[in-house]
Amino acid sequence: MTERVFIATPSGTGKPDIDFVASLNSTVLDLQENGKERPDVRFIHGNCYVHLCRNLLAHEFMKSDCSHLFFWDDDVAAPKGALRRLLAYDRDIMVAPYPKKVSPGLPPTKTWPYSLADGIPDALGLLECDMVATGFLLIKRKVIETLYEKHADRVFYHEAYKSEVIDLFPTGLIPDFPKNGMGKPMWWGEDYAFSVFAQRAGFKMWLDPIIQLLHAGRNVWAGNFAKSAADPGWEPASKMDSAA
Repeated sequence: MTERVFIATPSGTGKPDIDFVASLNSTVLDLQENGKERPDVRFIHGNCYVHLCRNLLAHEFMKSDCSHLFFWDDDVAAPKGALRRLLAYDRDIMVAPYPKKVSPGLPPTKTWPYSLADGIPDALGLLECDMVATGFLLIKRKVIETLYEKHADRVFYHEAYKSEVIDLFPTGLIPDFPKNGMGKPMWWGEDYAFSVFAQRAGFKMWLDPIIQLLHAGRNVWAGNFAKSAADPGWEPASKMDSAA
């Protein structure tokens, strides 16, 4: 099969981050400039159920002639060549890491949505993962084909698509999934749930720690002007500053 990527982007708001848009454009050009087939780019927008969007995008991927399914969230930006770098490793499942949208200063386990296996880099510097996020995730077709066959019973009918869809990206309480330290069921997100399915099917997931991604989010700036103005070190802004 010719190597061709199916870029799948779920967009709940339908308003992708500008850095994502710029990255997507440069990525498409980069693939073509380096002899790759033009990717098949698909969006599902205006749907807040991310797990459903991923399942529907995977369903569309399976109907395509593409060799790789690549989930790329619309709030993640990547340097030019990042996707091509992941393809070059020729692994079943590859990710590049992006931080969570959390306050700075938290420990790494709270900052990065990835769980490493042994933490020992392989010969190429890649790290094996137990759990991965889905926002910049490259998956070979054979992985989806295998999981579709293995989980054919996890099927639901989607009225808009007039088709049956396999649920590989579930969310919620999932029977026969690992329990927490107290033996109680846990709430699963679609990314970690897919990780469990992939591992149980014998697929390894690899992370390239060198690629640096941006994860865009909302920030709020708050302040008390009266308190600031009363500070002895406070000075009025210049006219040029105040125009900013």
